[in-house]
Amino acid sequence: MRRVLVLLFVVIALGLTACQDLIDTEPGSPPSTSTSPDPDNEDSDDDGDDGDKLSGGKPTSDAPAPSGSEKTITARLTGFSRQDNTPPGSADIRCGQIHKKAGGVGTYTDPITAAVPGRGGKGMETPAGTRLYVPDLKRYFIVEDSGATKGSTTHFDLWVGGKGFSKSASDKCMNQLTGNATVIINPGPGKPVTVGPLTGSNGCVI
Repeated sequence: MRRVLVLLFVVIALGLTACQDLIDTEPGSPPSTSTSPDPDNEDSDDDGDDGDKLSGGKPTSDAPAPSGSEKTITARLTGFSRQDNTPPGSADIRCGQIHKKAGGVGTYTDPITAAVPGRGGKGMETPAGTRLYVPDLKRYFIVEDSGATKGSTTHFDLWVGGKGFSKSASDKCMNQLTGNATVIINPGPGKPVTVGPLTGSNGCVI
């Protein structure tokens, strides 16, 4: 019994370290692709219900994030949804900082989940907990998952949700945001925000 408990502790510790170690490193560059009709749309490592928070339904006031001034880059954006996540139909994430499941409404205190290149929470090219702001989408995002495919350009795979939608509807929304865009890393609060997920009752909200 003691041996089983020790092994369980080691497994848990290694899982936490995989994401936690990344929080202390500076955001990197490169990135990813996907498994939708548009090959640029990525599926992440894991993925249940949209937007559950670590605080039990409400976002915490602040997620762990690397310190640093704002940095503006051009990055490759793609989307991932419940329908093309792993396993299909779920919203589990590997390195939740604010959310237990992929979610968010795009505000500074409740940013939307983003995935980056890496696997199983290891080798993430942008550290877990890094906040992002995409001016074209008027929403904040936070790195909470890995599984995007490494490429030659910094890549962020953005959660579009898709609960209650068909795969084709989710893919259509992902395709609308796919492409190169300006991204602000470590943004401050107070930027213009369109509050709400990227898919809602009226479809894609981009």
